[in-house]
Amino acid sequence: MNYGDPRIHRAMWAAEGWSYKLVRQLDQSAVTPIAYEGERMDGARAFEYGLVHRVYPAGSDLIEASRPFLTTLADLDPDAYRETKRAILAGLDLGFEASLR
Repeated sequence: MNYGDPRIHRAMWAAEGWSYKLVRQLDQSAVTPIAYEGERMDGARAFEYGLVHRVYPAGSDLIEASRPFLTTLADLDPDAYRETKRAILAGLDLGFEASLR
């Protein structure tokens, strides 16, 4: 599977928010080829950039392949998981001092 935005080749622009979020997750030099040139990113490159935590070979049984990860999540304390996730997501667009509050 590839990720990309070919709209630049159709005289269109990104409009649904990925252009806002992607540059906050990656260095601008990684986003530029996708946004300005319509370049596509494969799973290995997404893993290299830290956008995904695992890449499975084509044809993999994703349910079985993801079972160990999902079992680990299911075994966590739900309150601790929820609060950790909330803090991480809330802090994405905050400065350091604000995220500490």
